[in-house]
Amino acid sequence: MNHLEFEEKLAIKDLAEKFCYLYKNEKVFDSLKGSLSLERKKCIEELIGKKVYYYLDEVKNAKIFKEARVYSVGKAIIITKDDSKSIIEVISLKDYEAGIEEYKKFAEEMNKEYMENFGKEKENEEKFDEFIEQFKNTRKSEKVERGRILIEIDSILSENKERGIKTETWKKLGISPTEKSMLCKRYNLFKEFQGSSSFWNNTDFSKDIDNLTDLELKEITKESLAIDDRILKFWDFIEKKEGKVI
Repeated sequence: MNHLEFEEKLAIKDLAEKFCYLYKNEKVFDSLKGSLSLERKKCIEELIGKKVYYYLDEVKNAKIFKEARVYSVGKAIIITKDDSKSIIEVISLKDYEAGIEEYKKFAEEMNKEYMENFGKEKENEEKFDEFIEQFKNTRKSEKVERGRILIEIDSILSENKERGIKTETWKKLGISPTEKSMLCKRYNLFKEFQGSSSFWNNTDFSKDIDNLTDLELKEITKESLAIDDRILKFWDFIEKKEGKVI
């Protein structure tokens, strides 16, 4: 429940009237006039003061949840955005019992998405921390595995922009954006080769990808190369490096 000074109450009421006029809702418009009995007003104040409600807003191209404001004005409940300058909904209490039920249903729907997102955020937070630890515990020579972990971290950062700028995360992990890109490129090459019959009987080719130089990796992963050409170039590099017979 948000308490209002007289001038603030008039401003909220004016916003609500414009909202009702815009959506041609005469019934709700009329409910902004008059007042509830002291007993009912007290009940409404207790009802809307029980919980905090959230709405999804867009800030700098990122969608975040903000706390809604809830007011009792006249014979209506007014729900606004956090700045109290934009109306989310106006619920009439002219039919008192029906209005209360409508408010409860609307408030429940408002928080449903927040609770679902909160659960997902909590899960992502746990995964994020887990992947950060995994990365820190891998050896620098385990480049394919490091690439896999970075792709997972990148995905979580893309979904949750409030976690910060990606480059800051890579910096904290002790790598540059270029190093991050090359590590991910190694893992993507591993996944591509993994699906090829040429590697079905080779269980340790990921180590060979680990041992490629960055220049060799760039040669193999050129977009112009078909998968068969990538494989031939890969084995060519390995033969030259270790004298393997393929």
